[in-house]
Amino acid sequence: MLKSKTTWTAITGIVAALSGYFTGSLEIGAAVNLAFTSFIGLFVRHKLEKDSKA
Repeated sequence: MLKSKTTWTAITGIVAALSGYFTGSLEIGAAVNLAFTSFIGLFVRHKLEKDSKA
């Protein structure tokens, strides 16, 4: 899972959301939205890969 580009894109999105919030560039709502979207992309992709192997 760590070799997937989708995983690293999601991690980058989560780090960007956190850094944007803590530097004051993003409000909490926008940061949560960005992090949530990254998590959804990560878990949906993982689920699709898992289902295709079964």
